[in-house]
Amino acid sequence: MIRTNLALLAVLGILLATPPGRAFEKAPPEKPAKAVEKYYVYGGSCSRSIRLQGTYEHIGQAWEAAEKLRNKEMMKWVSVRSGAHERDYFGTAATQYKVYQLLCRGGWRLHATLESADKAKEIADKLKGDGNPIEIVLHYAAK
Repeated sequence: MIRTNLALLAVLGILLATPPGRAFEKAPPEKPAKAVEKYYVYGGSCSRSIRLQGTYEHIGQAWEAAEKLRNKEMMKWVSVRSGAHERDYFGTAATQYKVYQLLCRGGWRLHATLESADKAKEIADKLKGDGNPIEIVLHYAAK
């Protein structure tokens, strides 16, 4: 009697657990995770001492780390980079230059993406007149 009741409960549990028509369907494929751009802060006092100082998930974190490095006495070369970069000590091989601006309430905003370092510096100098922090991120496209 007990075995019959347990068997009946097991069958009912299986029938109620799987909705009709879904017993043999495959699970829907999972969506791939969105690629998150990482920011790399490099710094050093000369070409031989430039090295990775930290990796960050958000531009705000990278900017804070870069500002701390820029305020140190011996740090002469500090840059924020993204993308697939290799040994490029002075940031001359970047494929794009992204100018970010910190807005008072909106957080960090991408202001412009440029192909030339000179144009990025020119725009950054204009934006510095507003008093908001500016960061030029050197972006390296994957090869």
